[in-house]
Parts: sequence; C-alpha cells; structure tokens
Amino acid sequence: LFIKENKSRKTIYYDRIAPFINGYAFVQKNNKFGVINEIGNEIIPCIYNDIFNHDRINAYKEKDLFGFMNDKFEIQTDAIYTNYKFIDKNCIAVSKEKLWGLIDLNYNELTLCRYQEIKSLCNGFIAACDSDKWGYIDIKGNVIIPFSYQEVSDFSQDKTAIVKESHYKWYIINNKGTVLSEIRGTYDEFTSFYNGLSIYLYPSRNYYGVIDLLGNIVIDKCDSAEFYKEGILIKQYIIRGYHHRN
Repeated sequence: LFIKENKSRKTIYYDRIAPFINGYAFVQKNNKFGVINEIGNEIIPCIYNDIFNHDRINAYKEKDLFGFMNDKFEIQTDAIYTNYKFIDKNCIAVSKEKLWGLIDLNYNELTLCRYQEIKSLCNGFIAACDSDKWGYIDIKGNVIIPFSYQEVSDFSQDKTAIVKESHYKWYIINNKGTVLSEIRGTYDEFTSFYNGLSIYLYPSRNYYGVIDLLGNIVIDKCDSAEFYKEGILIKQYIIRGYHHRN
C-alpha cells in the first residue's frame, strides 16, 4: 500500500507504485493504472487498463485497445490500435482489426493498416505480407520488391535475402529483387544472412546446415547450429562435442 499526503492533507491510496523513472512513476489502484510525479501529484488518474514505458514513447491500454502518450504522459492518440511493436527506433508498426501499418514517433501515419504482418526494419527494408504474399517496403510504405513470395528473410548487411517462391523452392536475391542464385535441395527454413552465412533446417527438423551467399553448402547435417560471435556454433552428437567454426 502506498500512501501520499499532499498539501491539502488529503490522503491518496494506491495498491502499487513502480519505481520513479525520469521523475514519473506508474501507480495502480483498483486494477487501473495512472501516473504520478515525484511530489505525488497525479499526472494521469488511475483510469487505464495498463501503461507501458518505451523511453520517449509511452503507450496506454484502454479496454482492449492501445494509444500513445509522449514522454510527459500527454495523450497523443486515442486508443484505436489492437496491437503495436517497435520495428525501428524511429518507427512503430500498429494494427487495426488484425491488419498492420506504420506510424512515426510523431504519430503521423506512414502507411494504412493494410498488411497481414510486418517484420522489423533491416538495412532499409521492411518485410511485409499482403494478400498472403510477402514482399518488401521502405519506411514510407513504398513497395521496393513486389509481394510475390511465400516466405522471406530480413535483408542482411550484404544486401541479400532468402525468399521462398513455392514449395521447397528457395532463392537468394539482392536489394533490387534480382535472383542471385537458386538454393538447390529440400529445406524447411532459413535464417537471414549473417557474416555471409545462413542456417537452414531440413524438413524432418532433425538436422541443420549452413550455406554461403552463393547457396553453396558449408556445413551439412549437424544436430544444431546457431550464430555465435563472429562464427557459427554447431553440435554433432556423432563426435560428442562442440565445434566453433568461423
């Protein structure tokens, strides 16, 4: 129980108070959340289902919808979004009725909420899904690579990505959408390229492998593989040990 006595000697009760951050603290009363400052004044009364701090941005939940506040907890948008996620330090993906769009940190609409899914911004590209097909847009919503793939990876620093055109038909493309090479073989999943390498998963999901930027197999059929520092950590039960391969 938190009790604060202000200048009028009125006692204010809270069920919970969070630590102060930048002069503000979240408080809870009767399963509702609000905000107070360091001298105990209520900046926001306990009327919201939840409040979330994200550095310069604060979000609040009213019933089942989200809205946004600035760093002084002033309301900037109504609670009109069903979900949100930060895809870059300067961009927020927001959803309405299960469709996603983009807004900037000034809450200006960059794209309509029209995409089934939006991934993170990576090297200037945002993977997005429209009408069950994946493609790439920029931060302003301009289509860079058309929506024509079943699955896509994020673009790497090498300006390459792995895309799936159809069942077990995978390609490596550049940032113009040009196919650099076809990945031959039967694979279920690929990671984004990191330091020129991508980890793949066999359909049985029992084995992993690694390819390079040309689609050549570097490591095949190991029991697990994961990126580790500047290389890849692989595990192979046959030899009962671990290997770090650069």
